[in-house]
Amino acid sequence: MNYQRIKTEYELIKIVFPQIKEAKTYPCVSRLAQKDIKPDIDILNLSYKNKIEGFETKLLGSDRYGNVRRAGFYKGIGETLLYLRFGVERVGLILGFKDTLKDDDKIKSFVEELRKMKDNLAKILGKHFSLGIYTHYIDWINKAETDFPHRDYKETEFLKRLIEEERLSYNKKLLKTIKEK
Repeated sequence: MNYQRIKTEYELIKIVFPQIKEAKTYPCVSRLAQKDIKPDIDILNLSYKNKIEGFETKLLGSDRYGNVRRAGFYKGIGETLLYLRFGVERVGLILGFKDTLKDDDKIKSFVEELRKMKDNLAKILGKHFSLGIYTHYIDWINKAETDFPHRDYKETEFLKRLIEEERLSYNKKLLKTIKEK
């Protein structure tokens, strides 16, 4: 397989945004109401089924041996799971590959390893977690099947209201660039 290489995470967001766009979708959400959030949510969706989805994007480069550097993968999992504390119901991590990662065979080996871990990833991270690899489209290794069981649905309802009322800060310039494509 021929993997597309990408220079920046913003470029990856621009590429995958149209592929996961829903009823209301925002890039790089950094504030909810008047509160800054960390980490920012790379792509926030309110789906047509009225479900809140948050996606983290990560670009993976190479280590000194030319293998896929995994640190970004693990960091991405951590950031993705932190979205749940804001009331997000389903989360996802979309991985892309930096233009510095030259060897397709090394990428293929990494992706095959992730596919072999598919069931374990679902057990560990939950059925509310999606994992996708961007090749020339998003190739989903795991797709979220259920919502995260929030103990208190007030967070989720509050987040839905913020999205409906657009009381959030997001990268308007990036959204404009995406829509112009």
